[in-house]
Amino acid sequence: MVDEGMKPSFFIGAYAASPQARNPHIWNPVAEGEYFRALGELKSVGGLELPFQGALHPHDPAWLLEHFNPRWKAVLTPLPGTMERLRLDPTFGLASTSESGRRAALEFIRSAQTAVHQLNQKFGKKTVVAVQLHSAPNQLRAKASLHSFVESLQEIQCWDWQGAELWIEHCDQFIAGQTPAKGFLGLDEEMTAVHQLGSPFGISLNWGRSVLEVRSPEGALEHLDSVGSQGLLKALIFSGACETHPLYGNWEDSHAPFANPEMKSRDPTGFERLFLTEARVIEALQMLPAEAVLGLKIQPLPATLSLEDRIHWVKESVSFLNFCMAAAKREAR
Repeated sequence: MVDEGMKPSFFIGAYAASPQARNPHIWNPVAEGEYFRALGELKSVGGLELPFQGALHPHDPAWLLEHFNPRWKAVLTPLPGTMERLRLDPTFGLASTSESGRRAALEFIRSAQTAVHQLNQKFGKKTVVAVQLHSAPNQLRAKASLHSFVESLQEIQCWDWQGAELWIEHCDQFIAGQTPAKGFLGLDEEMTAVHQLGSPFGISLNWGRSVLEVRSPEGALEHLDSVGSQGLLKALIFSGACETHPLYGNWEDSHAPFANPEMKSRDPTGFERLFLTEARVIEALQMLPAEAVLGLKIQPLPATLSLEDRIHWVKESVSFLNFCMAAAKREAR
């Protein structure tokens, strides 16, 4: 987790709480600028998980380069762009058995490599610490295989990533008879790929995605144990999940928030249905190796929330994670 005497620092998938999430097709640089300034005031936030859809920013890459705080690091996630492309082509993906779908995914990740270079060049240093990769496609709609995935990763590892690690972010796997959110390869297959290829690859986990795959809060601990016991865990992102919730749905990948008592008054009808409680956060933290990267990603709902409300949600989430990190450290003594 965090070394003694060190100030806690973690990444935040801030795009899920951004004012742009209210209407992603309408670009409001003024509101987004206010949002980024507020994020910059949060000293615990050491960097952002940036969504990649084909460029550093879906509306204005130059704006992102100017507003990205110089003290931040970045983790690049091509998952939003992957999901967009899957809607148009079900065979798209690095694990696709369709050669055309696999090549299209490789071209997309090649554009992510360009974005890494752009961000590093802007600040004259290694700003991107990792790029997350995904074992698409959704096997409910197309075929995927470990062989195809490894073949793609072998090609990707030969590119110049300027020191950025390559994390396989596990999303929920396809399970027969269960409606998937993503439906990608299983965790065992992804770990096999990492074992075959070695550095610079590793596994990153999203707490909520593991939970919705297993259909139980215990799913996150099971995955943490599996990946951690093999020495492959690079990062854990805290993002919630719910069995049923009036806003966050039923076993959906909707980035449900922490069950933070400070926010209970804002969600009185659904608070008790939030799985990501203080006890579960602490339990997960205690399973992490010291070098693992931490992050959080929450989506404030409803979508009509104001900019001020969104910033409040983020600040409260950061405070809650800091509180849990301190508690986990005390219990470990």
